[in-house]
Amino acid sequence: MTRFCIAGDGRFPQKGVARSKGVVVLKIKRHIVFLSLLLSLTLTALGQEEEGLLDLDLEQLMSLDVIQVTIPGAHWHWEDDWMIGYQYVQQHWRGHQSGTRRLSDQEVLKQFPITHERMTMHMHMLMFMHGNSDELTFMAMVPYMEMDMPHLTRQNTTFTTRSEGLGDIQLSAILPVYDEYPHRIQVESGISIPTGSVSVSDLNGRPGHLEYAMQLGSGTFDLRPKLTYLGQTDKLSWGAQARAVVRVGKNSEGYARGNIYGLTTWISPAVTKDFSPSLRIDAQHWGNVRGIDTAIPVANPAAVAGLQGGERVDLLLGLNYGAGVDDEGHGHRFSIEGGVPIYQNLRGPQLRTEFIIGGAWQWTF
Repeated sequence: MTRFCIAGDGRFPQKGVARSKGVVVLKIKRHIVFLSLLLSLTLTALGQEEEGLLDLDLEQLMSLDVIQVTIPGAHWHWEDDWMIGYQYVQQHWRGHQSGTRRLSDQEVLKQFPITHERMTMHMHMLMFMHGNSDELTFMAMVPYMEMDMPHLTRQNTTFTTRSEGLGDIQLSAILPVYDEYPHRIQVESGISIPTGSVSVSDLNGRPGHLEYAMQLGSGTFDLRPKLTYLGQTDKLSWGAQARAVVRVGKNSEGYARGNIYGLTTWISPAVTKDFSPSLRIDAQHWGNVRGIDTAIPVANPAAVAGLQGGERVDLLLGLNYGAGVDDEGHGHRFSIEGGVPIYQNLRGPQLRTEFIIGGAWQWTF
């Protein structure tokens, strides 16, 4: 499943910013309207009758089609169930910020000979889940990353660096610690394997390693614990999840990315058994890089280990739809989600997030 979203950052736009930001928000709104109409037309075409939600038993209620599939670890599977899925996430960064203050390219170029004007990341994720028992679900996620970063020099020339390849594979186990309708609490014990490269050079042939954010993985074995609360009735589902990424040691290039701590919460009213919108707030804090990769030329802020930390709060809106899902939860689920930051505090100069958008498909059998 997935989500979409619009929001401001709580600041009055600076000169020259309002127009570009308004265009972005308008484009996202158009996407939301289009996707809403598309899902509505699909539901009408299928001609599905709404089922009496109040007549469903406990197991059926907890297998409703409105689960948040775009939040890994926010659901589970019964014994012998299998799930395969695909998730796509696109994130855009544009312009610089230090603390909560925006910076112009010229301000950054006073400190560095080069500034990275913006960055785009595309993540394609294959997901696999298996219900080993009703009390234990295994999950594996395999990401493929594509990133590009346009740069501007003091001489007013431009160039773009790119990286692409396999990211860090994640493995985890999900276990319930409390399960009494309509509430469920579950823990996830996860680890990521350093399959993504940390010595990526520019695909265009520029010497040295690319900036930390342009590397495909962390290069370390990372612990990824999660604690998830889920609630669901016949007309509403909601939840919250606390998560962390803890780096173990340093990688082969002599550094470790900063630890990440996050908290997300969501609410999703059931319009029908198969369709629901969702509203989510996601907050995260990430630390600076520890150590230094000496092969990264220190020509712009993204190459400075001490300028990588920060925190951000995102507001996200989504649409979730289940197609042909039976009483045992088998079938296809689709989601779209997008959003923008409502707060950013960056150890900059650092690129500020502009928007996030994505979608997911899952097939449980």
